Amino acid sequence: MHGWETWGRSWTLEFQILGIPVRVHPAFWLTALLLGLYQPHPVALLAWVLAMFLAVLVHELGHALMMKLYSYRPEILLYGLGGVTEYGSPMYGPAVSTPSMRILIIGAGPIAGLALGFGIAALVRFFGGSVEIVFLLQIIPMPVLRETIGSVALSLFLQFLIWIGVFWSIINLMPVYPLDGGQITRELLMLADPREGLRQSLRLSFYSAIFLAVFGYFAFSSILMLLLFGILAYNNYQLLRGIDAW
Repeated sequence: MHGWETWGRSWTLEFQILGIPVRVHPAFWLTALLLGLYQPHPVALLAWVLAMFLAVLVHELGHALMMKLYSYRPEILLYGLGGVTEYGSPMYGPAVSTPSMRILIIGAGPIAGLALGFGIAALVRFFGGSVEIVFLLQIIPMPVLRETIGSVALSLFLQFLIWIGVFWSIINLMPVYPLDGGQITRELLMLADPREGLRQSLRLSFYSAIFLAVFGYFAFSSILMLLLFGILAYNNYQLLRGIDAW
């Protein structure tokens, strides 16, 4: 068991959804609060924390439900900056794992997040609300609520859900390991070239992380993206050095 799992374990929230065990570590709430400190009002901060919880949970449920389709017993843990979904034990017979199965399971998380974001926008539009699609940097489609829905708190909550569901799902699909996009890229490159695929995926991951760190800082003034992808670039560089040394 990891140290971060044992720390605060007595404060861990545990429940089940669709028959899937879910644990929410205290570090998740702490991280959500820290990321939302720029919010000018306590109501906005609460809306952000709840939206982050629901969006990350939906993302992990995407992975978990696909695992269930392949007869596994998945378990979800939310912690730190996100979450992880473990396969658990197979329901029938020995564990089976193929590249296509892994790619579908990995991709189900971001797809669930995108479905959440655009689904909320579609529902708001269906019930008469005003929604506009704007393009961040002229390439990233982002639904934006143009009027208050019910209350300011509810409108903030819905907009945060849309933002996390769409924007962070797209970021998560970038070819940077261990993000979902990086894992999919690794599977595809190793399938195409079993001998050099791993090294190729790490090189692509390293350079992509550097690009996204710089891009995030200058395009979005995002210190978070700078730090996140800077750390991922360093981690991938270390992994690449380990492979080359071996």
